[in-house]
Amino acid sequence: MRTTSPGEKIPNSDHVYVRVLLSKIKIHSDDDFTISDSAFHNTPEDGPDLSCDWDRFVTPTESWENISNNIRRNGTSSDPNKFIIVSFNVGDLLEIPVENVIYDPMNFGGSELINHAHSAIIKDWDDEDIKDKMSGLAKVEIVGSPEKVVLLAKIFRIKVNLHNWKDATKEALIEKRERDRIELVRLEEELGSL
Repeated sequence: MRTTSPGEKIPNSDHVYVRVLLSKIKIHSDDDFTISDSAFHNTPEDGPDLSCDWDRFVTPTESWENISNNIRRNGTSSDPNKFIIVSFNVGDLLEIPVENVIYDPMNFGGSELINHAHSAIIKDWDDEDIKDKMSGLAKVEIVGSPEKVVLLAKIFRIKVNLHNWKDATKEALIEKRERDRIELVRLEEELGSL
């Protein structure tokens, strides 16, 4: 069996999975969307890389499930329901060009790996042209259809609005909140029927 070492370049024929916030989905119609190029940035914010998972070690579903294992600096974990998973062929990324795609298993100083599949796409994240090209190459993996991605993004946006307006006292915001609640129920029923 072939061993894999941290820092190893990932082969061009392999794929990596990247998590994208639902808020980074641009909805064009009920069955058409694009991923905003702002979805692709360095993680953590002060590093030179975009975190990803290598398909040698995980499926798209396992990569999505790993989201809750990521601990933020404030000690909380991320909610997988706020993300979709997209994939990239490593060879395609290198042609953009990104600098490199390397294996970078994640742990936080302990002996147990938090994410054995963790890898990194290394590039200059200030280069908007590269992020735009990545947006065009991204293949949605974790949800079944464009319609489902659009519905999930709409539901997410409504939930954010409802949270932000929960203490609203202005009549116009209260009315908007009630319309959003009705729309949320309708969208969730539509999602359940897919």
